[in-house]
Formats: sequence, structure tokens, C-alpha cells
Amino acid sequence: MSCNPAKIVKLASEYEVAVGQSVSLNCQAEGNPKPTYAWNPCERVCHESTLNIPGVVSDGIYTCKVTNGLESDTKHTSVAIASTLINVTLTITSERCNDGKYNQSLLWRKLNKTIKEVFASESGYNSARLVNVRCGSVVVDLALKFSSTVRESKVLSLLRDAAKNGMFGDFHGKSSNN
Repeated sequence: MSCNPAKIVKLASEYEVAVGQSVSLNCQAEGNPKPTYAWNPCERVCHESTLNIPGVVSDGIYTCKVTNGLESDTKHTSVAIASTLINVTLTITSERCNDGKYNQSLLWRKLNKTIKEVFASESGYNSARLVNVRCGSVVVDLALKFSSTVRESKVLSLLRDAAKNGMFGDFHGKSSNN
């Protein structure tokens, strides 16, 4: 029986999951003697070919390392939050509530116009829905609907760039995921 170094033969380069969904990362390796597995980062059992991640809440990069005493091999895979519905929170620091109230219809008209401009080049963008408005600085929760799966990080990046470039006009603020 001949000896062969450990080698990863299959690991997807990326996985897309909806927020809160579980995902199983599968790393297949060959070698003689039989390779052992290690995953990084790891919060549970990490010495198997499959790493199960329950309830994904953020993007991440995971590393599978196999070794068999002869050699080791390492590959990376990414997990990205993606969906047809992306929930975001915008904090509008340039706006204030009066007596704990804010004119939501005016706010929504201004925001909806801007959101349409921000996503004008995104062919999959369908609509936005105002979910909630909170006072202090004006904090707005939006549900952005797309006809195809889009990465949450891309949506947040477009919104941040739009805010930095003044597309929100009188609005100044930041965006983040829930």
C-alpha cells in the first residue's frame, strides 16, 4: 500500500444562505494514511469533513485544513448572507422627531425616491417597504425586495456609498443590517 499526501479534492468556494439559516460546509479530502480534518473558525465539533453552522447571522470565511502526517492541505470557503428580501436599518442623523412624532409619509416619499435611485442599476430590485420609524435620530427599518437573490453585503455597500456620496440629500446617516 502506497502513501499519498493529504489533499483537499472538493470544497465549494462559497455558500449563500438566508440570515438565520443553517449551512453545512463539506470538505472532501483524500490521502493515505487517511487525513484528519480541522476547521477554523470553529465553535463546535471541528474534526470532521463537514462543519455545521447553525443560524448564520453574518458573512464569514472558513478554512478547512487536512493533514495525514505526510503533508497538509488548506482551502478557504466563504459564507455570505443572501436573499430576495434584505432588511436594513438606516439611522438618519440629520432628522429629528417633534414631540416623539415624525411625518412618516413625507419621510417615506423622500426615502423611496432615493432608494429607487440607489438601486436603479440593479436589475433585480423590486421595491422597498417602510417597516418602522423610531425617534431620537430618526431610525428607519426597511425591507428591500429583489426578484433574485442578492448579497446583503452588496446592498449595505450600495447604501453606504450612496450616503457618503450625498445621494440621500438632506439625510445624513448610516445603514446596517438587523
